[in-house]
Amino acid sequence: MNALQNLFSSAAPTPSSNDTTNLSRCRDSLQTLNQTMVNQHANIEKLQAQNNLLQSQIPNIKETQTKLEHGFQDEQTIMNETITFPFFMISLALLILVMFFTSVYNGVLTHQVMLVVKESGVLEALVKGLKTGQLAVDTDGKMQTIDYFWDSTLTDMSRIISRGRFIMFVTMYFALMAFIILLYSLYYRGVNIYFAGKAASIFLLLILGVTFLFVNNITITKPFESVVGYLWVTMFNGKALDTCLSGIFQHKYFKEKEVFPGARVYYTQLLNTMDVNNYPAVIEEIYKNNFKYDFNINTTETSGITNEKVNKLFELVLKKNTVGHVCWVYFASLASVFISMKYLFSIGI
Repeated sequence: MNALQNLFSSAAPTPSSNDTTNLSRCRDSLQTLNQTMVNQHANIEKLQAQNNLLQSQIPNIKETQTKLEHGFQDEQTIMNETITFPFFMISLALLILVMFFTSVYNGVLTHQVMLVVKESGVLEALVKGLKTGQLAVDTDGKMQTIDYFWDSTLTDMSRIISRGRFIMFVTMYFALMAFIILLYSLYYRGVNIYFAGKAASIFLLLILGVTFLFVNNITITKPFESVVGYLWVTMFNGKALDTCLSGIFQHKYFKEKEVFPGARVYYTQLLNTMDVNNYPAVIEEIYKNNFKYDFNINTTETSGITNEKVNKLFELVLKKNTVGHVCWVYFASLASVFISMKYLFSIGI
């Protein structure tokens, strides 16, 4: 019996310190794994909650997307309407701008040209010749007409007029450049001002440059001079025009301004028979060959032709000519502005 007990007691293993350490490590690993599983389970629950939240927000997201798409389309529609709508307003603004420059330009030009005309004395000689009946002048043994001296004066006037038109085109270039930049940046909220200025300058140089080259062509300016220029003078200088024409010319059959009460003899149609080049020639032609026409030259001392009336009438003829040329400046300005703006919006800047 004792031997058997000794046998069993000797067979039972005694735990070592290494085994105890391994068990402790296993227990720690199990605890760590268990904690990790708990954390993962918590994370899964959080992800599930977030997924549920996103699923619930999908209708709102779709609704917001639809609103943004509709808003973008509405903005594009508004922008397109804005680009085409102010055509009349921009045209009117340019018209006011051109009219202002025309008034300033015509005032300076008239002053410079009349200095040349008065210095030459051609119109004074014309008035004197009409009153005395001697229209030819002896120059170095040759009898020269008023047209001979007028051609020489025209050379000086043409130089002044050409220089004045060049200055006006340069001024309009900078004024239109400022107008386009302001319109682009303020009204349309453009951002690339530098590129817009470069693009606008190219169109302005091309259109205004070509217009300047062809604006002196009488064929393309005469219709506007005879219509727009005539209306301008009769509208803004009608009284002065009537005084000059009725003082220089006199109807053969209706000596008084009124044929009968309420019916006047109008002389304003004579304005379109004159231009800067033929001004003295028209007056001289009516004087020499008045049997062809319904008007005589009024040479009476009290109410007839004078230097002041002849000079003033020439100023009005010059204004008519200036307005006819400025019409093309307006058309060029209008084309420059709209082509520039269309180009800027077509490339989307």
